Amino acid sequence: MSSFYISTDGTCDMPRDIVESWQDYVIIPQDFSIAGKDYSYFGENCLPIAEFYRLIDSGELASTSQVQPARFEQYWTPILEQGHDILHISFASALSGSYNNSVSVAAQLAEKYPERKIVTIDSRNATGSVGLLTMFALQKRDSGATFDETVDYLREIMPYMNTWFTIDTLKHLLRMGRLSKSAAILGTVMQIKPVLTVTADGSLKQFDKVMGRMTSFKRLVQTYKSKYDPSVNVLYIGHSGNFADVEFLEQKIREFNPDVTIIKEYVGAIAGSHTGTGMTVLCFKGTELRPDLQ
Repeated sequence: MSSFYISTDGTCDMPRDIVESWQDYVIIPQDFSIAGKDYSYFGENCLPIAEFYRLIDSGELASTSQVQPARFEQYWTPILEQGHDILHISFASALSGSYNNSVSVAAQLAEKYPERKIVTIDSRNATGSVGLLTMFALQKRDSGATFDETVDYLREIMPYMNTWFTIDTLKHLLRMGRLSKSAAILGTVMQIKPVLTVTADGSLKQFDKVMGRMTSFKRLVQTYKSKYDPSVNVLYIGHSGNFADVEFLEQKIREFNPDVTIIKEYVGAIAGSHTGTGMTVLCFKGTELRPDLQ
């Protein structure tokens, strides 16, 4: 058993078979609602993700809530009582209040368990990049790194984690208030597809807009080619059940980088509540700092 646990939240969006191979970790479930019912992603009351996207596709709207302080306390207290330290990797604070809640609870528990270390890190990222950071932290710890060495490692690589995605419809960006109604109507008529990214501060911003869905995929591949770090040859492809799109992206990427390890998984219900169906995302470590778009 390790001397410390790696903790993250329900936005990590990693495949269950990978998660089940991990040891000494905890994923804090995150709540969402759809079709008049409440669920907990990565919790016991978890709607199957394919069913979630079927409901979204049928016109149901979903809403999410940040991880509440009581839930952090519920999941962390037994770990601390067993004598383990905790390193928590959070969903971007620019996109959710979960990180601030984790900081508050960590401070309270540090007073109750003064002999234990509790560090919470704002990933300034989302979905598969949170999952990759969690996986990298576990690998670092399991290679023999100390708690402080693992914290330093995460803080070093975090600004280089890239999240790039495109979506099939603009209506969810309109609902989020990230696009004007006139721009959404014009974009739909003109078949304009946005290419978006998570910026250096963890905000969601449009990076480019192209004509047609296939062009948006080619833009994602082009971005990956120009930015990926070959020394960390792992790529996460997130999707909403659009498997043909994933197959196309994988084929194009393997033509360029045949040795890459590709992790494919549904974008979870937390991110999916805001992007809808037809989302395709690439997450990877890059060689340059993430952009700071205005």
